[in-house]
Amino acid sequence: LQGSTTACIASILPGGKIALLNVGDSGLIAIRPSQGIYFKTPDQQHYFNCPFQLGSTYEDKVKDGIAGEIPVHSGDYLILATDGLLDNLHDIELEQIVKDLDKEKSEREVLKAIADTLARRAQALAIDEKYWSPFAMNASKYGYSTLGGKLDDITLIAARAVSS
Repeated sequence: LQGSTTACIASILPGGKIALLNVGDSGLIAIRPSQGIYFKTPDQQHYFNCPFQLGSTYEDKVKDGIAGEIPVHSGDYLILATDGLLDNLHDIELEQIVKDLDKEKSEREVLKAIADTLARRAQALAIDEKYWSPFAMNASKYGYSTLGGKLDDITLIAARAVSS
């Protein structure tokens, strides 16, 4: 069976920390509603638009990923997402969506609302041919001239830290 994937894995640790491992261009964004984004995993790419991948035909290994721990406080949001979200939605817009929904929605509704809103917005931007997307901005750094979003899978998990 052939195939490959990027990976973003997070695990709750005692003492208000999250352990994480990221391989490729999926990622984790941590948002504190009172502060905004306070952590984002960096991309891992061999060259432009060629992320590290785990799979049967790739040489990248789990040990090549970026591992670490980040602090979390009760009320912090964690967004784990594929590049379909991250290549199409600027951090400032993602942060604003989370902050707005944190204020507008009940605790029962907020995570579903965040996930749905982020996915729909990324999907709309992915097909916008005139949008100056994060993907287009990154492409320009490598000498490519492109405009618009990037059609790709859009998968995400929205989570919120709570006191135990």
